[in-house]
Amino acid sequence: MEVRFEKRILPCLRRDLWQTQDREQTQEVRLPEGMPDIGGVLAAWGQCVLRSKEWLGDSITVSGGVMTWILYEPADGTEPRTIEAWLPIQGKWNLPQTQREGMIRSSWLLRGMDARTVSARKMMVRANVSLLAEVLEPWDAEVYGPAALDPDVQLLRRTYPAVIPKEVGEKAFLLEEELPLEEAQSIIHCRLVPRLTEQKVIGGKAVFRGEGALHLLYRREDGQLRTADFQLPFSQFSELDRDYDKDATLSVMLVVSNLEPEISDGKLLVKCGIVAQYMVQDLELLELVEDAYSNRREIRIQRQPLELPMVLDSCPMDLHCQVSMPGDGTRVVDNSLNYGHPKLRRAGDLTELELSGTVQMLYHDENGALRGTNAQWADAQDLPGDSGAAVLAQAAEGPELRQEGANLRGDIQVAVQMTDRQGIEMVTGLELGSVTAPDPGRPSVILRRAGEHDLWNLAKNSGSTVDAILRANGLTTEPVDDRMLLIPIA
Repeated sequence: MEVRFEKRILPCLRRDLWQTQDREQTQEVRLPEGMPDIGGVLAAWGQCVLRSKEWLGDSITVSGGVMTWILYEPADGTEPRTIEAWLPIQGKWNLPQTQREGMIRSSWLLRGMDARTVSARKMMVRANVSLLAEVLEPWDAEVYGPAALDPDVQLLRRTYPAVIPKEVGEKAFLLEEELPLEEAQSIIHCRLVPRLTEQKVIGGKAVFRGEGALHLLYRREDGQLRTADFQLPFSQFSELDRDYDKDATLSVMLVVSNLEPEISDGKLLVKCGIVAQYMVQDLELLELVEDAYSNRREIRIQRQPLELPMVLDSCPMDLHCQVSMPGDGTRVVDNSLNYGHPKLRRAGDLTELELSGTVQMLYHDENGALRGTNAQWADAQDLPGDSGAAVLAQAAEGPELRQEGANLRGDIQVAVQMTDRQGIEMVTGLELGSVTAPDPGRPSVILRRAGEHDLWNLAKNSGSTVDAILRANGLTTEPVDDRMLLIPIA
């Protein structure tokens, strides 16, 4: 007799891709007419901007670029000048075979910028950008559960609390501010870092709040270089496809899509576009049957893996940047901490998480001359855990550097998530043989020592049931090792 289990469809999102790429882009920049010849390059800064994402069936592309500001010393000895450029960047990832078009989330981090003189009228600019792409495809997971069964059949049931991706979307919004900036003459460079202070699901809405941290290096009317920092607050929500309960969580990936700073009449006018790419994860309690047996019938078990993108664990980690100051008597005018997305390396049962990048400094040396330099740095930590789990790591953008003696230090928080798509074996059906007569010579009770097997396997191997063993020994849970157990034989 064939016994089929009831099938339930569990809508979720399957992660088809989580992968980083490092892209290096170089471009020749010519000075416009009217600007003095180049005497030397002091520094170059960049702002990553994401323009578009495209699904091509067997691949995806993300496109954008780096807004670039280059500060150079003119050959005629006049005050340093700034020239702007746009460096286009594109990333492409091949996809495994997919069933339905999904959603793309992408994060861009600037690992480093530099520029060098090619001739009196030309310079070569280089940007190193770390691109992260995530692809989530709608997926219908099949979960099987038992229907009415013969009372002679024993089932091993397990309940798994599973955090599962459920819904993904995005919300584009604009920040537009008029900020006081007295005695400002011109912008040297500008950088916007969007930061979250709150992200949550409320019923049928994805709610997120935060600020755009705007850093500005500018020239005053007296020729002095100064920095200014502003916080541009935002509060946004997006309608979801359905209502969720309190167990649902929100994961938001922010990216800058546009930045337009302008100085006018002692004010900074700024327009910036931000795209919030969100994902909703919800808790599901999955009751599965993992094994079955009968003391009176032969049973053939039908199994298949439950492929479900479950989140096993999440934790924040702190990595650290430290570089030395250029020398005694220096005065830092401006600094930038740049780094890419974390790199992961397997080493036995451990995963090493590494973060690297550059610190860029603009400073006055001991003689008062303006100078620029880039310093390399790296840090790593080990992640203990299941070597079969997939590890997803994403670094928060834009922490501030602080001076400690002769060093500059910064702390970068990395969000680490352990996920698993290795299928849990579940029973999907049974084939029951005919009832057999019990062996008249078998004993009614036997003794077994606890510890070698759990109660389920003791009962299955001995021709008993878990309930019978618990009652016979006055137990409510698994016994301690080495305890002698009475095993009633059914």
